[in-house]
Amino acid sequence: MTTNVYDGAAKIVATDSRWTAEYTNEYGERCVWYCDEGFDKLMQSNGLVFMFAGDLQRIHEWKCWAVTSPTVSTRPKTDKTICICIFEAETALLGFFHGTFVCDFIENQVSSAFAGTGALSAYTCWSKNNCATTAVDTAKKNDLMSGGETKYYNFVDGKTNISSETETDFAVVLDTLHERGNTMSANDKERIVQSADSASNEEAFNLLASMKAGTIRIEAPTFGAGKDWTDRDNTALDSFLSKHYPR
Repeated sequence: MTTNVYDGAAKIVATDSRWTAEYTNEYGERCVWYCDEGFDKLMQSNGLVFMFAGDLQRIHEWKCWAVTSPTVSTRPKTDKTICICIFEAETALLGFFHGTFVCDFIENQVSSAFAGTGALSAYTCWSKNNCATTAVDTAKKNDLMSGGETKYYNFVDGKTNISSETETDFAVVLDTLHERGNTMSANDKERIVQSADSASNEEAFNLLASMKAGTIRIEAPTFGAGKDWTDRDNTALDSFLSKHYPR
């Protein structure tokens, strides 16, 4: 669950930092694991800014590709577990997007876009104050599945607080997130289990094992992450990428 915001007029993108995984414990109770730091949903590469939602492992593949001599022919595959927005850093124009968004248009060009479980809350806030980071902050207050630090990239002056480094070992990413994460009951949010206690807490230990096995997926889910990719979508993606990367 996530909150992603693009403001074309102010030329800024912003996201929350929360990653989540839903599961049912041995008592049949629905639980939510969450982590608010350790892996950004935004990244900059080759004059482009990427904004992601969806499955953590699929997003990790894309981020690794973007920092390791990328070519269009070697890009990761696309499927309905990932939602991608790509912007031109110099112009702030949204060059490609796939997923379901709340959007505004000016002359057939997307002027603003909002995605994730916090999208409607963010859009309502932004409509009143026209501030992307404030919109994300507001969504975090109203949406349990959005949280953490508000990350941003300002196209006007290049200012950003996103990490300049990408960890290429997915196992390290998993361990880092699990170490910093918590688990809460979806019904009793006061019952918190520290993931770092996996050595002494059976529930936390089993959760980490399931994450490493892939039976429980870590996500930044949005209602657009389940949208199928067509041949036309992939052709449009490759066409846009070829303007910035060798084929």
